[in-house]
Amino acid sequence: MKDLLAATNPPENILIRPHDVITVPSAEMIYVIGAVRKAGAFVLNEQETPSVLQALSMAEGLGSTPAPQRSKVLRQAAGSSQRDEIPIDLNRIIEGKAPDLLLQANDILFVPTSTGKQAALRAVEAVITTGTGIAIWRR
Repeated sequence: MKDLLAATNPPENILIRPHDVITVPSAEMIYVIGAVRKAGAFVLNEQETPSVLQALSMAEGLGSTPAPQRSKVLRQAAGSSQRDEIPIDLNRIIEGKAPDLLLQANDILFVPTSTGKQAALRAVEAVITTGTGIAIWRR
């Protein structure tokens, strides 16, 4: 199929006639959600099994308030509608101290938000807003 789409061998091209039905299977996906810059679904290419770090790269990295040590991969359990949770520490993977997990089709990489970092960010925003208000009021 790859050669056909790349048109590397024109004789393999199939002639389409009236009333032919063309069926295109849906692509397999992985999902990245949570405290990342660009959460979403990412299409797996043919024979591709991306790693957790590659998926994080597709999501453009960690967001502003992540808790990477509490990340997890949610994977469909065989023969069940439930998902297994595979805990991963993204910090250790990034540092090369833990193996990079290969993802499967329909896996979800979840990076939770750090409540402490989020509260600190809100406090800094409040201080800046208050300081700006005081500076404007004094003029």
